[in-house]
Amino acid sequence: MKKSLLLFTSLFILAGNTPVFAQNQSEASQEDITDLEAEIEDKKAEIEELEAQLKELSGNSEDKEDKEDKPENGGKVIGETFEFDGIEVTIEDLYLTEERDEYEDKEYDNVLVIEYTLLNNTEEEYYTGSEFELYVDGSKASDYYMMDTTYDSVSKGREVDCKVAFGFNGEAKNMELEFSQLYSMSDTETVVIPLEDVEERQ
Repeated sequence: MKKSLLLFTSLFILAGNTPVFAQNQSEASQEDITDLEAEIEDKKAEIEELEAQLKELSGNSEDKEDKEDKPENGGKVIGETFEFDGIEVTIEDLYLTEERDEYEDKEYDNVLVIEYTLLNNTEEEYYTGSEFELYVDGSKASDYYMMDTTYDSVSKGREVDCKVAFGFNGEAKNMELEFSQLYSMSDTETVVIPLEDVEERQ
């Protein structure tokens, strides 16, 4: 903000000085006039340079605000709704957790948690918990069972809150969720959901 104000002030001062040079032309010699014209051109160049800097600073400020407004914790997918053959899921939260289940036999470097709302728009009762699969660098992650992992049933036209987790080793990069309906017999393609900027929590 201080830099922008300084540039704006400089522009104002330089612009205000320009008419003074023009006013003195009538009283000066031809050599002085030539010098003044050259100085005016220099000042114009300075003004253009300052305007460019001011524009650049203003642009950077807007970019910074845009970045601050962007959601974290999975970026684009949190709050998004996806549909597959009458099953509609809205991802409410998604994060990597340091929490581990003491009764889980396998140990993993990473555990990804997905919390979502499921709406059953089919004509049958639906059993939840198998909507998602996680792939990391093209390799399928393992289902990770925690104390609050959700396996439930939901009647047609009803919705339910769900929570599932996946465990995997190595770096948490190039992650993709695949969303489908386990019991579907249709040829509908699996919905692939890329994951970026996933937050790590304790």
